[in-house]
Amino acid sequence: MNAALELFSEFIEEPQHAARLAIDRRPWHLGLLALVVSATSLFLAQPVSHHFLPVASGLASWFLVCLWTVFSGFLLTATLNLLAEAWGSSGSGVALFVLVGMSELAWALVLPCALVLKAVRLDGWVSLFWLILFAAVASLRLKARSLRHVYGLSGARAWALLLIPYIGVFVLVSAVGAAAVVSAVVSLAGLFK
Repeated sequence: MNAALELFSEFIEEPQHAARLAIDRRPWHLGLLALVVSATSLFLAQPVSHHFLPVASGLASWFLVCLWTVFSGFLLTATLNLLAEAWGSSGSGVALFVLVGMSELAWALVLPCALVLKAVRLDGWVSLFWLILFAAVASLRLKARSLRHVYGLSGARAWALLLIPYIGVFVLVSAVGAAAVVSAVVSLAGLFK
């Protein structure tokens, strides 16, 4: 427990030392726990705000959200590790997984902030949009910092490497959406022939 708290405090105060600790100790369970905590916070923030995360409430939905978060954390870490090694940098994939999980803890702030916004009656769409945007930017910034320290990359190179998977997912989703729209238009055009 003390080792986990030490790594967490170093992640906040001395990120370079936290990367060295993660490389040496390889506490993969800490990354897994951080991902589950962030998913739980986001899941619990949804009923508080009534505005985002279109997932049904219940234990099964919580489990699926946690499973999705852990899976996407593994997938992102594996992709980033592969891309970093393809660019000639060497580092630890396990350490990166731990630090990516800890970077996702920015999402754990969504629940307490949503509760505060609800208490002061500022829980509208605009304030929740800014809250989600802040958490997303903070998480991305922490991931880029983690990449920089684990693989010894420059800041610009770490950001470029980090954005590749996100841009790839955006392009894939856009292509599938465009294909669905074209298919629907072609089907509707066929009805009027």
